[in-house]
Amino acid sequence: MMAILKVVVSHSWSKNMGDLAILQTLTGMLKEISPGCQISALVSHPAITGKKCPGLDAELDRWVWPMPAKDKPGMLDLAWYPLVFANNLASAVIFRLFKRRFFIFNRHLSSPLNRFFDCDVVISPGGDFMGPKYFFVTAFGELIMAKILDKKSIICAQTIGPMEGFFNGLVVAPILSLVDLIIVRDERTAHDLKGIGVKGAMTTSDLVFAYQYAPKKENAKSVIMCPKRIWRGRERYMDNYRVLARRVIDELGYRITFLPTDEYDVRFQGEIASGVGRPGVEIIGEVGTPAEIADNISKSEFIVSTRMHAIILGTLSRTPFFAIGDSHKFSGVLGTLCEDCVLDIGSFDEAGIERIVQSIKGKDALKKSIIEKFPQVQERAQENAKIIRGKFLEWGLTG
Repeated sequence: MMAILKVVVSHSWSKNMGDLAILQTLTGMLKEISPGCQISALVSHPAITGKKCPGLDAELDRWVWPMPAKDKPGMLDLAWYPLVFANNLASAVIFRLFKRRFFIFNRHLSSPLNRFFDCDVVISPGGDFMGPKYFFVTAFGELIMAKILDKKSIICAQTIGPMEGFFNGLVVAPILSLVDLIIVRDERTAHDLKGIGVKGAMTTSDLVFAYQYAPKKENAKSVIMCPKRIWRGRERYMDNYRVLARRVIDELGYRITFLPTDEYDVRFQGEIASGVGRPGVEIIGEVGTPAEIADNISKSEFIVSTRMHAIILGTLSRTPFFAIGDSHKFSGVLGTLCEDCVLDIGSFDEAGIERIVQSIKGKDALKKSIIEKFPQVQERAQENAKIIRGKFLEWGLTG
């Protein structure tokens, strides 16, 4: 009798619907690749994930998720997270050498760690969790632990880096060399990895482009806005979103709907919306499921967002967009659909606002471009499943 294939899908932030859309898409792919496989999804808040992902075919377990309150981890983050993962790695070494399940300061993680010990493959989806901001966080520790335990490991459709500076490059390259399969979702990441000596990364596209969703287009005269909560340059950023909203209402005659896709953004978006000072502004005060978010966007004519997966969920209904990006992932992932629809957050000023307004005016041409290019982008997203299937066969993990 063939053993059941056991897969661990590592850390997802349960309060971000982009992460959960990735999780839903990846688990669906895995079930198609190996219908009998057993998937364990390690998430920050299992109850929230279960509620927001009804029908998810995976066992949920709580995994430590460090979400710094600011752009950079504080001293507590830098001290506590390495301590936790040092204990996790020690537990992995003891299990590998002696087949003993031994936990010290990480006993609260015994259940998810047991899933690591018993699995065949560890898959780390993205996000852009493998960068300097998250260096002392979970993803790198999971990949090292997978190697210690002699498990196959996959980085799936992530943005990695850029690892600027000698230290980051020196440390990251050896860790990534432990990984059995690296799939990235943009050419910039593939180029940067080559620059630090990591070869063989395969380039596809973001998993959410392959999210299973049937669009419900209604063409209401509204524009969706999804500002991401930020700390650096906060007041200027908020004011510019308000100026943009006023221009869209006054000059173009649209209603504005503020749509949060992460719980961190709910109050922040409310503060922006309350300062617009115009009728015709709607605030959705609760984060919906990925499908509900896609529905809301499909009913609008345009989306402006600093949350990338809000835009990707919108492209499923071919809704034209403009992205205000806070990392190179925006241009790398979205630029294949519309090169002129991505603005660096540092250029979100008066000239940037004018660019966005003009893009909304030219939405029909943008939509045509998305309709023409989307099938190719979706096919590249589906390549993730083909690559993983091929590796499973190569490794003898048919399940």
